Amino acid sequence: MMAHCAGGYYDVYRSILDGVNWYLYGEPITRVWGNSHNRSGYGVQSGSTTAIIEEKEVMLITAPVYPNDNGKGRLHLWVTDNARVYDVGPVSRENDDAATSSLLLKEKDNELISLYENKKSDGSYNLVTVSLTEKLERIKEVVKTWKYLDGALKTCRSGSSGTVDLPTKGMCNGRVPTDGLVGFLSGNFPDNTWRDEYLGVNATVKNGERRVPNGWTFKGPGAWAEWPVGKLGQTVPYYFANNKFTLVATVSIHEVPKEGSIPLMGVRMNDTDSTVLFGLSYTHEKKWLAISEDADDPEDFDIVKWEPNKTYQVVLKMNDEEWSVFVDKKEIHNMRYDEKLFDSHRISHFYIGGDSKDQSATGGHVTVTNVMLYNEELFGKELRKLHASKVTIPSLGAEKQPTGPVASTEVSVEPESWSEESTSYEELAEDDPDEQEEESR
Repeated sequence: MMAHCAGGYYDVYRSILDGVNWYLYGEPITRVWGNSHNRSGYGVQSGSTTAIIEEKEVMLITAPVYPNDNGKGRLHLWVTDNARVYDVGPVSRENDDAATSSLLLKEKDNELISLYENKKSDGSYNLVTVSLTEKLERIKEVVKTWKYLDGALKTCRSGSSGTVDLPTKGMCNGRVPTDGLVGFLSGNFPDNTWRDEYLGVNATVKNGERRVPNGWTFKGPGAWAEWPVGKLGQTVPYYFANNKFTLVATVSIHEVPKEGSIPLMGVRMNDTDSTVLFGLSYTHEKKWLAISEDADDPEDFDIVKWEPNKTYQVVLKMNDEEWSVFVDKKEIHNMRYDEKLFDSHRISHFYIGGDSKDQSATGGHVTVTNVMLYNEELFGKELRKLHASKVTIPSLGAEKQPTGPVASTEVSVEPESWSEESTSYEELAEDDPDEQEEESR
């Protein structure tokens, strides 16, 4: 059940069989959906139902999306496995102002129906019924992709044949933990978009170079990638990051900064100062530098230094009290953060490979590949598995130039409210609506 709350979002609950008692459920997807364009007020009741699709339990959800504060609600359909969230797209009639909705799934007949209220200009409502059965095929392809990629990553092995294990070629060199794995940026990057292999939230690349098949090289000032969290606006698939997360990336630094430090990866808030909650930089002394919200008190580490053109796996993780930074499975720093930052603000985005708000005069020169986002904290065993799966980044001049996006997994299905085109996986017929533009919470 989805409950619309005064805080401007939907909480997710689950009942035992008798339906008498309801319990908070689905922490990773709670508060993903906003009640309004600016995520404020009670909003309206959404529609939801559970289903078994491709032998996997998922939840189907309908809720209105608003183009602006006073705009009409357009009902969207989502599918989630309590980790990944995929927007199938708008399902209400274009000129309706959709409000309260419900979903009915007749699994035996493979039929999905939505019933919603249409608010008229005089304040009255009428009921509208629409068949969403044709959307089930798209949903099946999405769920199939999630399962296929999970299976490929969990069974990845060193030296596997590229013809047999094409989906994991360059994505891993050993088994990758997939419990809690929500986003994966690897070899799917048309134009300046770094597409999520799990068909979720894409990253935007600024001035990046395609030097390796599964990542980007960032050189000079203004070169970096932004992976949005709260910046998406009303619907925030990565809302869990405000409570806990693990962000993993494989990196290689190609040049020593002439002076000072260069940001490598980190977390920015959506306050007016765009505060860095925490992050990792690298210095001209070849030291790792941990950055916290107290920018006047960074800490570097003599015991863990970096070497040019060496491949490292960097991990940033956070819970509701503290954050930690790891390099090649070794913790180099942890620290409690100022919880008051979350009293009225949330995470805006992750910056990767650099940061437009904190660049030196010359910028940096790094390659970043295989960026993974988990909706939970990873600890010793999982971190060791991740490190063992690390793929080596070739030194400058040693790589083969990629000619285009690397083939990924099975199908091509793009979240309709976040993008207009799809180039990942095998192509499906597309009918994407106009891209929805939403402001930060």
